Amino acid sequence: MALEKTSIAIVVIRGFSNSLFAVDIALKHTYVKVLAIEADQAKGNLNIIFNGELSQLRELKYQLKRECSERNIQLTVSVIPKISSGIIEMLGSSYV
Repeated sequence: MALEKTSIAIVVIRGFSNSLFAVDIALKHTYVKVLAIEADQAKGNLNIIFNGELSQLRELKYQLKRECSERNIQLTVSVIPKISSGIIEMLGSSYV
């Protein structure tokens, strides 16, 4: 039986170089997929949406918090478990 990738994580981080650092850490330490990177024009933040298994997204949260705290990078990570696959498909297809 295949494992379901029905969870997402939303990372809010300030700055383009910091967002590249976050994506680099995510892809090096976990098995997740980047669904989207959106700019928040009003606050200057970037929202990065990841898709994967719940355990991998929790590991992503841990790794990002650890690596970013060492470099004084402020970020927020929200993990949303068991989201509808239709929403994930919509997110993935709207940013291609």
